[in-house]
Amino acid sequence: MNFQTDDSGDPYIYQIDLIERKKDGVDCIGSKNSSRRVASFYPEDIEQWQKYKNRIKEMCTSQPGLRAYINPSRKKASKVLLHLNTLIAKRLYDKAYTGLSKLYPSAIASCKPYKQDALWVLDVDADDPFSSDDILEYFESEGLSSVIVTSLPSKSGCHIITKAFDRHKFDEWLNNKWGGKKTGESIVHINSLTNLYINTGI
Repeated sequence: MNFQTDDSGDPYIYQIDLIERKKDGVDCIGSKNSSRRVASFYPEDIEQWQKYKNRIKEMCTSQPGLRAYINPSRKKASKVLLHLNTLIAKRLYDKAYTGLSKLYPSAIASCKPYKQDALWVLDVDADDPFSSDDILEYFESEGLSSVIVTSLPSKSGCHIITKAFDRHKFDEWLNNKWGGKKTGESIVHINSLTNLYINTGI
């Protein structure tokens, strides 16, 4: 995490969600969807992150199937607040006065980071017609190795974390790999979550 800010003093916020999923064998009580958010944390500095870190690990360890996810893109607090104002104004216009406690989490999740702060998640599955190594070799051949930040294991493959880049040629490359059936939208996730902590029981 990078909490370093500029002279404006406008802090950065990270989004961390603790989620349980039906496909992990969890009965998501109270959720109509395939997953349920159990808790969220929004550290604004390294001290807050250090305080949250042990609590997140303890929750994931004590509750089977609970995983911690993070949006790797940091977001300016001022941009989040402006987006929150937009959501509030829409609620007032629509006269939708219920579920207000969800507005702040929604504002952080849906607020788009500034381009220089954006980190994308490339979700590569084991059954894709290419491997994570193929993608890394593609970036190297195109002189884009500098946009690769890291790669993380996922349940069915891996997540490659990248800086923002021009997707036009990459989408064409992916489309060819898929025989013209899919585009980059299938694996390139902008403003998305990736794995932070998964209890393996070890």
